[in-house]
Amino acid sequence: MIHYRYSFRFKLITVFLISIFLLSILVMVTLPTYFSKTMNKEIDVLTDSTLTAIEHNLNSYFDELERITIMPYFNQSFMDSLLVINNSYYDELDTYNKFLLTQSIQYTLANYLQSTRVDVLSALFVTENLQSFITTKKYGQTSVINGYNFKGAQWYRQAIINNSNVTYINAHKQDYLQTPVAGQVFSVARLIKDPITMKTLGVLMADMDTNIIAKTFNNINLGVSSIITVYDGNNNLIYATKPISESLEDQIINYTGKKISSEKDDYRLIKRPLSKLPWHINILVSQSELNDKVKGMYIVGGLFIILELLITILIYYLMWNHITKPFNNMLMTIEKIQKGNRSLLFDESGKDEISYLCHNLNNMMYEIDDLVSREYKAIIEKQKAEYHALQSQIQPHFLFNTLNGLIGLNRLGERKKVEETIINLTGMMRYILNQQDTSSLEEEFKLLKRYCALQKLRFGERINYDFQLDPELEDVQVPKLLLQPLVENAIIHGLEPIHESGQLQVKAFIEKIEDKDYIYILVEDNGIGFDITKVSSNVGIANTKNRLMLINSSSEITIDSKEGEGTKINIKIPLNLENNSKAGSVDL
Repeated sequence: MIHYRYSFRFKLITVFLISIFLLSILVMVTLPTYFSKTMNKEIDVLTDSTLTAIEHNLNSYFDELERITIMPYFNQSFMDSLLVINNSYYDELDTYNKFLLTQSIQYTLANYLQSTRVDVLSALFVTENLQSFITTKKYGQTSVINGYNFKGAQWYRQAIINNSNVTYINAHKQDYLQTPVAGQVFSVARLIKDPITMKTLGVLMADMDTNIIAKTFNNINLGVSSIITVYDGNNNLIYATKPISESLEDQIINYTGKKISSEKDDYRLIKRPLSKLPWHINILVSQSELNDKVKGMYIVGGLFIILELLITILIYYLMWNHITKPFNNMLMTIEKIQKGNRSLLFDESGKDEISYLCHNLNNMMYEIDDLVSREYKAIIEKQKAEYHALQSQIQPHFLFNTLNGLIGLNRLGERKKVEETIINLTGMMRYILNQQDTSSLEEEFKLLKRYCALQKLRFGERINYDFQLDPELEDVQVPKLLLQPLVENAIIHGLEPIHESGQLQVKAFIEKIEDKDYIYILVEDNGIGFDITKVSSNVGIANTKNRLMLINSSSEITIDSKEGEGTKINIKIPLNLENNSKAGSVDL
């Protein structure tokens, strides 16, 4: 017979009284504060994500304009025509040849302009000798105002100053056109030079309608009333979702970190500069609506506390003999044991039923530890076997593709390149056949450079690559042949099918997250990409994932790809630099 003071009933009554009191105090104090912080945090996160999306959309428009301004360098006929027009003997040509030259330039501008999105309105080229060629989507070939002073135009001077670099032009009127296409446009301009002689050929400028800003801001909903404004580099208001007063505009421009006030409301201001332009996007969030939402939460919180107390009393009453603190302690211990801490033992102290149960559970844990110790070595050996099996799958696959490239060089009769290829291939084979399971990142990058050198002999200028390795990571040990399958996939499946110049980039650097160092390895190409939802698996990527998991279960690999936009693979590995001042080793 268990004594009353050791029984569940006595303990349950005691715990009930104490828990109800403490729980009520805790909820009454923390719930309102928690809801207020949560609301503000959610607004901040939503606002930040909205700004990021807006910036991304605007940047995509400017990228479209940039592609137009770089067009001449990819059209030899266009460049040849510009060279003739800017030459001194151009005036000596007959009318027909002059017509052919101007038509070549106009046709090329129109062709490139028609392949862009509808918001790109026009393209203007002004030669070194101030001849102008203009085409628009609305009117086709149109006319520039006679005697227009291009050299006095601010956008023209900025393009000259920036040399061949892209120049972003703030919102302006098309005062150079006899019939403007839009009220205001923003533009991207670039100085075009002969890539051989570096002689200036002219300035190419592409215009886009400022109405795309309004399209970008359509259907944005932050959950509370808000005003979105856009200012250019000269603090001129380009766009606002709602009319704003001069006082409110002055507070936005001269914002010092305090709240912004108007006759109708107070606002929180979030500012975001654009990366490509000296513009600022500002979001003003209604503070009064936020306060109203928080007050509503206080009311809901109070009702929730009352309801929670009633439910708790009812549960304790109905489950009088089934809920106890010892049971909770036992469950907590079981959860810790499930997470791997098998050194814990159940508390056997006491004279009730739980103490007898804990005694039997401890006996069971002793038997489990004995079983685990017998099976541990077998599991380790199995993991090593799987590791070597994964490594061996990559070697023949890599060798097959490399030898195919060597055969192609031999058929072309490129003996010197064949010799270079053989030297690179032997270096790679010596590295591959090395029996070590791991290698330094420096050696891995050397292997990638040799591999890409072979592929570049095959594809020529169609493939360009860039490798960047943080010097601190040169001696870091990783699974051998970790990156080669990813680079091979990028070239064969990403860059080869596009039949034009492609870019491959591999980076390895250190990034600190929450006071812990991680290795980040990026493999990125601008190839054809693929729809991740339609591709079930890939051998190279699957092998890389499995090998990372065998060495460190905390490693991560993510894939980001879209059809027509390329593929990006990120590898994240925990790093431990405590035992080596120069280099580190993967935290196994």
